[in-house]
Amino acid sequence: MGRSYYYNFIILCVLFVAQKEAAHAASTITSAVPSIIPNPFAKKKVSKFAQLQSFVLGRNGKKKNGNGGSSNNNNNNNNQKNNNNNNNNNQKNNNNNNNAEIVRIQAQNVLAGLASAIALIPEASTFAMTAGLSPLVGLGSTIIMATFSGTLGGRPGLVSGASATVSMILKPLCQQEGPLMVGLAVILAGLMQICLGLTRCGKYIRVVPRPVMLGFVNGLAIKVVQAQIPHFQHPHGVWLRGTALKWHSILVVASALIIEYFPKIAKGSIIPSPLIALGFASILVEKMELPVPKLVDIVGPEAFQGGIGTLVQALFPFAGSADESSVGIQKWLPPYGSILTLEHLRKVFPTALEVAVVGLLQSLLALQIVDERTNTKGKNTKESIAQGLGNLVSGSMGGMGGSALLGQSLVNVQAGGTGRLSSIAVAIFVLAGVTFFAPILERIPVAALVGLMLTVAQHTFSWGLLDSMVKGQVPWADIILTVSVTLTTTFVNMAAAVGLGVLASALRFAWQASCNISARSTGKGTSLQNRYINVQGPLFFGSALTFQKLCQPSEQDREIATKLENRFLLKAKSKANEGTSEETPSHPPKFMTGRETVIDFLNSQVWDHAAIMAIESVCKRYHDLGVKLHLRHVSPDCREKILECSDVGEWSTEFDVDASSDPTYLVGVDPINKSQRLKK
Repeated sequence: MGRSYYYNFIILCVLFVAQKEAAHAASTITSAVPSIIPNPFAKKKVSKFAQLQSFVLGRNGKKKNGNGGSSNNNNNNNNQKNNNNNNNNNQKNNNNNNNAEIVRIQAQNVLAGLASAIALIPEASTFAMTAGLSPLVGLGSTIIMATFSGTLGGRPGLVSGASATVSMILKPLCQQEGPLMVGLAVILAGLMQICLGLTRCGKYIRVVPRPVMLGFVNGLAIKVVQAQIPHFQHPHGVWLRGTALKWHSILVVASALIIEYFPKIAKGSIIPSPLIALGFASILVEKMELPVPKLVDIVGPEAFQGGIGTLVQALFPFAGSADESSVGIQKWLPPYGSILTLEHLRKVFPTALEVAVVGLLQSLLALQIVDERTNTKGKNTKESIAQGLGNLVSGSMGGMGGSALLGQSLVNVQAGGTGRLSSIAVAIFVLAGVTFFAPILERIPVAALVGLMLTVAQHTFSWGLLDSMVKGQVPWADIILTVSVTLTTTFVNMAAAVGLGVLASALRFAWQASCNISARSTGKGTSLQNRYINVQGPLFFGSALTFQKLCQPSEQDREIATKLENRFLLKAKSKANEGTSEETPSHPPKFMTGRETVIDFLNSQVWDHAAIMAIESVCKRYHDLGVKLHLRHVSPDCREKILECSDVGEWSTEFDVDASSDPTYLVGVDPINKSQRLKK
């Protein structure tokens, strides 16, 4: 396609957009002032009541059976007709406004998908080359992943495609075993993600605390900035200099300013600001013939050959590689029949497991962050299944799969793409770009995409956290955790960062919870109930030792038990010296002290098996000293587990059951399934 054709296409696009904007403005003005610009061709709708009234009164407002109608009837009829006409006009105007708003929103979704697709093409191609595959494989996998995520996913507006995380995981396998084993690993990963979705494992994404989320987002913003640094170099690695560096930097700044401030100036425009920036930079570069890097310089000419053949290579990388005996669809698919052995499955299983877990984790984190930005709620289960289906189909066709992309999703949302149509439009425009518009896409200056991604990074980074840290509004533990996750995300990988953050948060929570348990002891008199212990705080593995120390028998219990035992031993010894024939026991019998202790769990809750074992240990200590122990406000499930896991039922321990005040929590059970087990 010659340069003149390119200019003509750009001019036609500008004229088309201008015509659409003018039509939109005209429709808005017309709907705002319907009485000033009436529609002479509009048919007047008559209500059923008006039709019945005209039938009874006649066309001239007269009764059929009378000699004529009165003036009052004529006035009433005219007023009724005017009211009906006004109501019909108002309803029609409201319908027109609603239809115009729906069309505007859908057009905005489509254009947002176009902006996201243009920004996604170089990244998807680069990710494929990082894994050791053809750039077309990344584009084909992006089409498949975006299609399944857009149509079946749980988050409208979420963009999926070939990702950097998945490409880094697949790289060693591709180098050692080849692209065919990569496809097999992606298939297994898709099956695993479907199983995780069907078992609703996506709900556990909520255990990721907010400091970890902030660190993950900040680290991702830094990685986005890092990814733009190579775009200031030539393809062979030499830094831009002179005129190329100057104009490249000017276009980056200009594109970022347009993306940032165009929505504030042209409020209500359906054209996303990234498209304005891309069009401005492209026209300026072509008109002035600036020596700046273009998209073809970054991705390579292979991805911009265009035509149906390029699309086939992107979607079916192994097309034509099957043996001659293959027929039908088998000619298009990879020859997996030769590697479906236990040995090959064993080789790809670790990689498949890592792709499934890391890809799904990244997708659900992206979903949760987009939820926060849009104040809506996505569905983790649907997104997990959609990601699994996308990877399954992509791997079956020989692709590299992928996951949800937070950066591109934020581009889509910021451009106004909050509907499901925007996610589907990404797949359609990537497909159309590879097939029909490759000669146009290849000439887009990279500087416009750099400005777009820098703007995304600026909006992604949590600047409010820095302000809160300076003002001392954030605990030091959260600051250290957020910074650690940020650095790990930046210099290691996202999966390690999230894993480190969740582990550190869990240890911190366990330590804080273990320090929250306390026990207040009262009743040291001579009454039957000599001691009352009120336990407060959660009882679990972290607080089990503290509970045993707080609830251990008192020194008075030990002294009385020791005196009684010594008295018993002296008596037994004296009987032995007297030579009586009675057999004396070697140990004193229990329940000799006459003392009792009550441990009340009303303000506590037993969480796990370690807590059960701690209660058993305390019960045994009281039993050995001959002190009767009462356990109050223990849930039925906890009481059942204590009796099953120990010999408490045979000791000097009683459960004081009070159905009206005893709690009903479960021990070691997922709180989501709590109500189901309680019903059983």
